[in-house]
Amino acid sequence: VEESVSAHENVRLRAPRGIGGCGGCGGYRCPVTTHSSVSGGHGRQSHGREPVGGGSARGPDDEARVVVVVVSDRCAAGTAIDRSGPRAVELLSAAGFAAGAPRVVPDGVRSVADALAAALADGAQVIVTSGGTGIGPRDLTPEATVALLVRDLPGLAEALRREGARHVPTAVLSRGLAGITADGVLIVNLPGSQPGVEQGLSVLLPLLPHLLDQLAGGDHGAVGELSADPHRSSGDRRG
Repeated sequence: VEESVSAHENVRLRAPRGIGGCGGCGGYRCPVTTHSSVSGGHGRQSHGREPVGGGSARGPDDEARVVVVVVSDRCAAGTAIDRSGPRAVELLSAAGFAAGAPRVVPDGVRSVADALAAALADGAQVIVTSGGTGIGPRDLTPEATVALLVRDLPGLAEALRREGARHVPTAVLSRGLAGITADGVLIVNLPGSQPGVEQGLSVLLPLLPHLLDQLAGGDHGAVGELSADPHRSSGDRRG
């Protein structure tokens, strides 16, 4: 959620929630009337990580490094305060993942592509973006993401939309992607609002340990085990 910041004093200016939420973030319940995102393309590249499925399975004490990228012109310019990024970090950290402070970038494909490339170069195993998944003119986060993906996870992206639609019908308009890069890094696009991020992570977090274990070469565990103990190693799971 963004909060507008007055040039003269710190005042929260909340606009009524419209039918489509804020215009450019795909944030299902974002109260801000204008928000933007990303566009364009970026070449696929390797960042020195193991190929998909080429590593060893993660142990129970390993912490996956997660980078949260917030996409917003207003937040990047300091005229609005983002709440979605810090909330994402809070939830990820509480779930046992290593997540640093959110990285805030302005809308535009180059700025987002550069932020994704920087996160990959820094060793991220998971990148979660917030903002720019809607259908507004500046909602182009998926366009900045798609060039880095070699394998899509359409089921995950659809699950995120379904969960959002349980709360706000216009969540089905989100164009957020989920997929794997050539280096085995998961990238997930979430809406640019605090509720949208909370709803998205409620879907992603139970799946994330198993997903990362699979990318590292772990065995296929039984579906019912996913929520039992997310930090079990692949050797403890039934094939």
